[in-house]
Amino acid sequence: MAFRQILGNEDVLRALRASHSHGRLAHALIFAGSEGIGKKRAALELAKLILCLRPLEGEPCDSCTACARIESGLHPDCRVIVPDGTQIKIGQIQELSREVFFRPLEGKESIFILDQAERLNEEASNCMLKTLEEPPSTSRLILITSSLLALLSTLRSRCQIFQFSHLSTAIIANYLSAQSHLPHAEAETRARLSHGNLARALQTDWDQESELFQEALEVLQAIFLKEDLPHLLYVAEHFGRDRESAGRWLVVLQTVLRDLLVLSYDRPERVLHRRGLEALRPLAVRGDAGLWQRALQEAHHAQRAIERHANRSLVLERLFLEWLQPSGACGPAPGRDSVR
Repeated sequence: MAFRQILGNEDVLRALRASHSHGRLAHALIFAGSEGIGKKRAALELAKLILCLRPLEGEPCDSCTACARIESGLHPDCRVIVPDGTQIKIGQIQELSREVFFRPLEGKESIFILDQAERLNEEASNCMLKTLEEPPSTSRLILITSSLLALLSTLRSRCQIFQFSHLSTAIIANYLSAQSHLPHAEAETRARLSHGNLARALQTDWDQESELFQEALEVLQAIFLKEDLPHLLYVAEHFGRDRESAGRWLVVLQTVLRDLLVLSYDRPERVLHRRGLEALRPLAVRGDAGLWQRALQEAHHAQRAIERHANRSLVLERLFLEWLQPSGACGPAPGRDSVR
């Protein structure tokens, strides 16, 4: 792969290559942007460009031994640091701080790629800050983060920042159609539901995603069309057994609520779950935009509570029961006088 093969973010990649070719590339860089949009790939391509034995017109050759070893993770002058568990810890950064002052073994620079830099704990962040105060000319650090503001402001101020954007639905859909031989309509649906994240589009179990959509739809029908309390209690118990499953289902539930909100504004062309459009329409008319906005907010609060290890079944039961109440956060249940 080369820079020209990375999807999207052409302006960012062009600026990155220009900075390198004109010698204006800082020795500490931050690649910021949401997950799954090519930041790590861009960092590896930059490492190739710097260490390539036969670069051509601002691109690595992708065929020399240096490029091949970077791609396979075996180049002695290119190291990728990832979180140890849930954090990047002080010991990892102390080791990096020593290594940045070593001379490169083969190339003209040593390159250190810090993946998920937002996971630096407090001690590691402070240690990294000291490392960035006087980086040696033979070492380059690339911090990759999906949460720029999670990094210390003093750390950000010492780095050249490249901000990556979400990929467009069209870019992801065209890629999926070409690579996976999907019908364009299906590729477009997956691209919309991936919210500009190519990795998510490629890695999501879409059969399971379809099942979760159906289960979310049935819950909303049970609340706003049927008042089917036994089914709601069953769902709360079912998803309450596993935190990951509950969290994933709540994410899908929020996409369905978002679609109902969009339909309340009469904008069907912006619906994510296009194949479920006809099933969504009867639900959408059971409330106005304010109701679906509140529903979306409550579902998000439930997701956050489960992430904080609250009792999953109780969180879901409370959410459903609130939605059934006339004075609940999402307004009254169907059939009651205040719902038209």
